[in-house]
Amino acid sequence: MLKFILRARLVLASILFCLFTVSVAQDICSQTHMLPVYSTFDTVRNIVYGKNIDVNGDSDTLFFDFYQAKRDTSHKRPLLILAHGGSFVSGVKTEPAIVRLCHEFASRGYATASITYRLSNADAVYSGAELQKANYRAVQDLKAAIRFFRSRADSFHIDTALIFCGGTSAGAFIAIQAAYMDQNEIMANVDTTQLGSLEGSSGSPGYSSHFRGVINCWGAIGDTAWLAAGNLPIVSIHESSDPIVPSNAGWVFNIPGIFKVYGSISINQRAIGQSVFSRIKVFPGASHGIAVTVPQFDTAVSVINSFLGAIINCDSGKVASKIQLSSRSLIEHPASWIRTGKHNTLILQNNTAISQISFFDCFGKQIDLHPIALAQKSTVSILVPATGIYFAVDTRDNKNKPAVLELYR
Repeated sequence: MLKFILRARLVLASILFCLFTVSVAQDICSQTHMLPVYSTFDTVRNIVYGKNIDVNGDSDTLFFDFYQAKRDTSHKRPLLILAHGGSFVSGVKTEPAIVRLCHEFASRGYATASITYRLSNADAVYSGAELQKANYRAVQDLKAAIRFFRSRADSFHIDTALIFCGGTSAGAFIAIQAAYMDQNEIMANVDTTQLGSLEGSSGSPGYSSHFRGVINCWGAIGDTAWLAAGNLPIVSIHESSDPIVPSNAGWVFNIPGIFKVYGSISINQRAIGQSVFSRIKVFPGASHGIAVTVPQFDTAVSVINSFLGAIINCDSGKVASKIQLSSRSLIEHPASWIRTGKHNTLILQNNTAISQISFFDCFGKQIDLHPIALAQKSTVSILVPATGIYFAVDTRDNKNKPAVLELYR
């Protein structure tokens, strides 16, 4: 009888949900910004966004290159702000990987910007203290870039609710630290009496430096404890045996004593543990970075695109006590378990077992899903027949409303 009641409720809920989904498809789960619909770009180079004192005590002017698709007449576009690599001592904003990312996402209707930031002297590469200071200065510069775009959102046609920051190597460090490091968590070698607060004074004071998510390409965090529940979502790209920035916990340049960091795998594990929306792609190999000419870079673009699209179109970045497909909540999530990440990882709570959860498709048909991995008692990975929207019901309590999950093949 219980199964009959559950099935009847699911069929009715599914019909109503499917009808509702069709009526608001463009509002909730459209493919906006997912496809490369523009093939040519306008690029404006060397726009000044701020200035500040560099490591030598000189004034350093900060620039960005701005990429936008030709014939894109959108009045409000998501913005990607990207920073190049170079161990905080070198690198240019025309780095091939950064330019490729700018083009890829401009072709999808994003506004994209590649920024410069204050660099340190060459001998800082092998000094953990100097790398920490350089990272801190660069975080200040990134925050100034965010404030700059917020102050000129109308001129650049920016949706200020959809600003994303990221980069490659050192540039990824910058975005990660800007997202997760608070003023009371700054690294030991940073003297704030000399360098100032995290917000810094690189330009455009009075505007928020908040952003919406992190694009981490072979970067790392200084301490995973900085990443906590409610923090920004993150997507990570790395190679498993990166010799420069470890994909897991380790030392920069693989030299003990310089600068211990936690790479993409550690970040993803911490994010999942804190119910922070996180996606990751780790390629096998011992390189630092991925050449733009190899197929792996296409895969990386696809992973980043899926991550951004989920946040922009389906609000999957807000994974917490309930699942939301848009800014409005459609169906409450049962309190006993939550879904996190791209790879269908279910974190079960309150002694729930996977056998106590039933899954249904949009037509009320029960789907037989089996766990493919059991990392620990509370964490189950499942395989689905196709990417899409599924209902889930905790069969121990017929009063629970069905939860809606976006599951991935």
